[in-house]
Amino acid sequence: RVPREHEVRPSSVFLASSGRYVYRMYCVDKGGASFPRSGVLCSSLEYTTTSKVVGRGECDICMSGFYGPACSPCPDCGDHGVCNDTRQGNGSCICMEGWSGPSCSACASGYFGSSCAA
Repeated sequence: RVPREHEVRPSSVFLASSGRYVYRMYCVDKGGASFPRSGVLCSSLEYTTTSKVVGRGECDICMSGFYGPACSPCPDCGDHGVCNDTRQGNGSCICMEGWSGPSCSACASGYFGSSCAA
């Protein structure tokens, strides 16, 4: 997971074994310095991109807890839901039975009480 005060940026392009030209994404602080200083990859696969957009770019694979082409952070789904993550996900919370709402913190229709029981 990229620390909140950091973001990911693309390295120089290279030819991957798949035959596609790709970037690998590095952690950098908001001032532009590499993080960590050694230039180690933020992750080996999670931030590989085929985009030539500077900034977050478009990732092929998102780490757990991140979603969409830019691997945006998932919202907090509380104790009663999970984020629809992955690159194909939309970041919405998928609620457990009996729970509803954007963060799965309300009882679904027909469920009641602090544990949203039927």
